[in-house]
Amino acid sequence: MPVDTPTTLPLPNVQPAPPPGMAGATALRPLDQLLVTRAQLSELTSLHVRTLARLDAAGEIPGRIKVGKSVRYDVAAIKEWIAVGCDMARWKALHRGKR
Repeated sequence: MPVDTPTTLPLPNVQPAPPPGMAGATALRPLDQLLVTRAQLSELTSLHVRTLARLDAAGEIPGRIKVGKSVRYDVAAIKEWIAVGCDMARWKALHRGKR
């Protein structure tokens, strides 16, 4: 007796709907943005959000910017921080006298 094999149908090419208020805007990846949220920073660095919260509370993450009640991080500063091995002392040494 032959066994029926299930057939698979191709999935439609469906794009997710943009967030409210962002209709027509293209989604930017965290590396393409100037400022990112902690969740996006977690995605960018592969560090857990809670780890980032602890590092932030200890002042170990550069580029922290307060926007109203929200906190954002400067992607350029984060890239430099990663380049020096996520060492805040080395990052600060690079930026002495700059301002």
